[in-house]
Amino acid sequence: MPKQQKSSTAKILPRAAISGYALISPDGLTVSIHGIGGVGTPLLARLGKEQMYLPSAMIVNVPTFAKWVAWNGVKYSFHATKQAILAEESIMLIGRIEKEENKAPDVRASPAIPPSKSQDAAAEKAPPKYPRFPASIYSPSAARKMEAYMFAKGLDQTQFGIQANTTDKTIRKFRQTGKVKRSILADIAKAMKTSIDELLSL
Repeated sequence: MPKQQKSSTAKILPRAAISGYALISPDGLTVSIHGIGGVGTPLLARLGKEQMYLPSAMIVNVPTFAKWVAWNGVKYSFHATKQAILAEESIMLIGRIEKEENKAPDVRASPAIPPSKSQDAAAEKAPPKYPRFPASIYSPSAARKMEAYMFAKGLDQTQFGIQANTTDKTIRKFRQTGKVKRSILADIAKAMKTSIDELLSL
């Protein structure tokens, strides 16, 4: 296991809200712990008016039992359960290790089939059909804008979820996968006092 970057302080904030990720590689051997800005950026721990930054780390040869990550003021450690971390006062919970989402959406075109004469006739009589928007939207950039807003306002996932009329689980999933239902994105945009178009713009 490589040496982890040391924090400037050994202080911990038990029960703090964490802004960052603990992502395990597809082969299950490496965990990248980093902030919302991407690999190499620090995590932010916030508890009330107190806040502190935690160093990023890239840890290899991860034990098979590892499901959760903790910080002891000096380095990160792996644990099998969340309860094991909360039972110790000398470490703080970082979060659950999630799988990296490397696959892009699988979009495949269907071969064109010439319409029959009966289909042509039916098409002439039928009212025009307007394109339907997909129920879900895939936009990692929108997720990053939401994270930046949460960070600027000092909101954790639960607090922002309440403002956006959704759950912290939905907010967490959007941050991790970049995918969210269009109706929920509309509520997120409203909570951020912006529009869906603005969120989706690059």
